Amino acid sequence: MSETKKDPLAVLAAIRQTNAHAKVMKSLVTAALLLLLVFAAGCSLFHHGKRSQASTLPPARSVEVEYRNRWMQKRVGELLASGAAKTDAEAQQMAADEFAKLYPFIATPTGKPGR
Repeated sequence: MSETKKDPLAVLAAIRQTNAHAKVMKSLVTAALLLLLVFAAGCSLFHHGKRSQASTLPPARSVEVEYRNRWMQKRVGELLASGAAKTDAEAQQMAADEFAKLYPFIATPTGKPGR
C-alpha cells in the first residue's frame, strides 16, 4: 500500500496560488465589463434620431417657425382663458389672423408671407 502523502506547505502554496488567480480573473472581468459599459454608453452620444422640421430649415427660417409656434401657443391659451374664443379651432384662427397682422414679414408655415 503506497499512500501518497502531500506536503502540507505545498498544499497551502497551491491554494494561495489558486486564490491569487481567482482574484486576478475577477478583477479582469470587472475591468472588462466597466470598459464595455463606458464604450456602450459613448456610442449612444453619437446616435442622432429623426430631426425636427425646424432643424432641417435654414437657421433664420427655423427661428421664425419656432417663434411663431411659441407665440401661437401663448395667444391661443390667452384667447381661450379670456373667453374670446369658444373652441380651440376658433382660437387658432384668431391667433393666426393676429399674427399675420402683427408680423407680415414672417412667412406662415405654408411659405406665404403674412396672409
